[in-house]
Amino acid sequence: MTLIDIMERFGDAETMALAGLAVGAAFGFAAQASAFCLRAATVELGRGAGGSRLAVWLLAAAAAVLGTQMLALGGHADLSMSRYLDQGGSLSGALLGGALFGAGMILSRGCSGRLLILSGTGNLRAVFAVVVFALTAWLAYGGALVPVREAITGLWQSPVGAAEATGLLGLGMYGGVAIGAVLLAVAVAVAIRTRAGWLAGIAALATGGAIVAGWWATSSVAALSFDPMDVESVTFSRPFVFLVEGFAGAAPLLSFGTAMIGGVLVGAFLSALLRREVRVQGFASVRDVPRYALGAVLMGIGAVAAGGCATGALTGATTFAVAPLLALAGIAGGAMVTDRLIDRAPAPRLSPAAA
Repeated sequence: MTLIDIMERFGDAETMALAGLAVGAAFGFAAQASAFCLRAATVELGRGAGGSRLAVWLLAAAAAVLGTQMLALGGHADLSMSRYLDQGGSLSGALLGGALFGAGMILSRGCSGRLLILSGTGNLRAVFAVVVFALTAWLAYGGALVPVREAITGLWQSPVGAAEATGLLGLGMYGGVAIGAVLLAVAVAVAIRTRAGWLAGIAALATGGAIVAGWWATSSVAALSFDPMDVESVTFSRPFVFLVEGFAGAAPLLSFGTAMIGGVLVGAFLSALLRREVRVQGFASVRDVPRYALGAVLMGIGAVAAGGCATGALTGATTFAVAPLLALAGIAGGAMVTDRLIDRAPAPRLSPAAA
């Protein structure tokens, strides 16, 4: 059965949703198995002790960049139709929104994507944070928090945000592939040095491969559809916004992104089930609730201002658009600073009288 047959049988939107379900399941399964997590990677990097979590993230990122650029070079993905390259970008939104997101993922002990994956394994703390994140992102996208988002994004607007960094540097059409190949070599070297393990390495490469599959699937369906359709891949802020709007009856409930969320939950659950890592986990103390809630709120505002969450920024970076590259830098910087100020803050020294 060809893609055209599937589209004729189920419809264009339904086919796109099926693609989202499949891509999400693949991403959720591989990301759970590899423990893919930008928060863990930035914490290791910020503390000067790069380890296996950094290696896993680099492998996934390298696979995503190299695979996406090879797809584009071969004409199998039209990245120019993605919102990262098709729309103007806010540089302040990328940097400041990214920093807010980075701070939030430290407080919530996971980015929105990682928390969704943990939700599929029975982590109730993650479920709570994901719900708060989704509602906050919805409010920042078109609700009461729009003025906050606009204040951030309006500080520095520039069409450069939607420009390709490879083009600005004059690297040509093969430049992105070359950068991806170099990044993969570096990632493999880091994985070997940190002894990340071959199973984790394969799962990390598959995580990046799921992002590549998303670009290919949406490009293929969009090219055959008579209706305009988004070319996109794995990200979580916009899909959660559309999911909330779908439940509210303000938008179609079925799309690539909303189906992808369900796929991630299914894939993560199956991976955890095979690895015997399914377990119900709640808050150890009620005092942890405000921390997770604040972190989720910061991530929700930051993701919408930056144009994507941590995974969305990586997905955008595979196109070499300037804004998501800056967003990744902002996320990493915000996470490192917050980790330094909160989780690594030295305990207060008591005076002899106080002691």
